[in-house]
Amino acid sequence: MNQSKKYLGIDISKESLEIAALEPAKEWSVGNGASGYARLIGALGHWPGAVVVCEASGGYERPLIGALQKAGVAVALVNARQVRDYARASGLLAKTDRIDARLIARYGAHFEPEALAYQSAGQNRLRELVQRHRQLTLARVSETNRAAHLECADLRRLSRTHVRLLERQLAAIDALMEKQLLLEHSAAVTALTAVCGIGKQSAALLLAELPELGKVTKGRIAALAGVAPYNHDSGPWRGQRHIRGGRGQVRRGLWMATLVAVRHHPDLRSFYQRLRTNGKPPKVALIAAMRKLLIILNAILRPLYLTPTHA
Repeated sequence: MNQSKKYLGIDISKESLEIAALEPAKEWSVGNGASGYARLIGALGHWPGAVVVCEASGGYERPLIGALQKAGVAVALVNARQVRDYARASGLLAKTDRIDARLIARYGAHFEPEALAYQSAGQNRLRELVQRHRQLTLARVSETNRAAHLECADLRRLSRTHVRLLERQLAAIDALMEKQLLLEHSAAVTALTAVCGIGKQSAALLLAELPELGKVTKGRIAALAGVAPYNHDSGPWRGQRHIRGGRGQVRRGLWMATLVAVRHHPDLRSFYQRLRTNGKPPKVALIAAMRKLLIILNAILRPLYLTPTHA
């Protein structure tokens, strides 16, 4: 535990923020809005250089993180399940918003989570566009599937109208995404789409949901995407290695890109075929190819972020 670094825990709800500091100890609450953020940032003067720790809260944490980062405050985002496991391991079974804030602060002090990289307004806009595109795509698929079972002609007509509306909105979001990519990520998109299997949609997904791409090591990027294999051994017994954790949306997008790459990318095709020849099951070989594809993409983008403009 780093005694010199201070950590504050914040439990986030739709309407309010419960805040807990350890040294000096203090607990208070503010509203989850601009005025509350201003009060919190003002109070942080008592903890210079402190790291604010909060959990992912279904999107309610994003405005807070943006406000804190804009004010130059370091913010770490932690997994709520891991915090709850830490509470159980520590024998802390009670649960209130204030207790949770104190618990998050203790978790931060114990594990020293890494602060988030600064996200610009443009980066946040791209992520929101990608997420909304995914939501509407799922809605269109669901509506199309439901319409196949409708017997009433009027309902079928209304369903077709709904699908056309979703398609128009998707087209509008596609245009907004392309504009945003050209504005801030033109060089990265050109580099990514030069790799067989990566189209503009895949490039937008990677740049929005995996902004660390090109900025971290190959092992770290594989872990962030959830394609890093982990050992499962005990004594002399050697179990199968499995992937776990990571960002599910990135992994699902990479899966589709890899299906194309192992057919048409020369290196990945030979890599995949070699694994299959050596007896690896298709899914295992495809996940290995997915990891290799991600490492290739990470290496391709690295020179872009080593230039002085990205220092």
